[in-house]
Amino acid sequence: MNKKIITISILSLISIFIIFFILNKIFKTSEMSEEKEREYANELKSKGLYLQAIEAYKEYLEKNKTSKRLRANLYYTIAEIYKNNLNDYENALKYYIKIKYIDPNNPLMQNINQKIVECLENSGRSREAQIALEESTLINNENKKRSDTSVIVAKIDSDIITLQDFNNWYNRIPSEIKSKYPDKKTLFKQFIGEELLYRMAIRKGLQNDPEILKETSEIKKRLMLQKVLNEELKSKINITENDLKLYYQANKSKYNNKPFNEVVQNIYNDLLQLKIEEQSKILFEKLLKANRVEIFDGNIK
Repeated sequence: MNKKIITISILSLISIFIIFFILNKIFKTSEMSEEKEREYANELKSKGLYLQAIEAYKEYLEKNKTSKRLRANLYYTIAEIYKNNLNDYENALKYYIKIKYIDPNNPLMQNINQKIVECLENSGRSREAQIALEESTLINNENKKRSDTSVIVAKIDSDIITLQDFNNWYNRIPSEIKSKYPDKKTLFKQFIGEELLYRMAIRKGLQNDPEILKETSEIKKRLMLQKVLNEELKSKINITENDLKLYYQANKSKYNNKPFNEVVQNIYNDLLQLKIEEQSKILFEKLLKANRVEIFDGNIK
């Protein structure tokens, strides 16, 4: 009888424990669904509560069984908060690297490799950043494809710097700056310095900086405008010697009545500018007619 009572008691305790466990599980999970937990963490992040958001993401990952892809994506979110919002490059690096091990085929992997390089560089580990950059092949090293006959003037890690590279850089320097230096060699260190700084900027990820991207877009736009304008006006502007003499006769006082031959270059520049302005106006009117344009310049104040 005692054995039967003991057995019933044990079974009752087990039943109570099971019921308690189930109820506890129900009440625990009913407080917030998995989806709501993620939304909660996302809202903390959007409100600038970055440490609390990280804690919420980590808690979600500990409590819930997720796919590798979702886990990797949440690690990426955590890493981005550490890097972009908290400037904590060490912890960011930890989570970027973690993704490589749990989800190596993640579509963000190339971006993650770049982020790893950025974190290493911003942590003051330039050498490790350079190695990581080379390993991830983020820079398409065209230098390695060059002919062995190229004249090599320097090597920066695995990059070959040729005489042509230096000459291209040198030829873009204004003549007034060149005149301050005795020869090309004296500017070579500046060239190498710029190359090293450029590589540091790449490792820091500045090629993706919003301000730089905006400036790059503006520069590209101006270059395209200049090129299309040159192409459109090139065939329409023809300045003869007779044109120069006629312009000179009509504007002698502008050149202080100096002889034609002394000021011919100035005359050419002025007449060229005048013709560019004239043809530009004609082109502008033509474009206005060819496109549907509405102008509300009255709103400009």
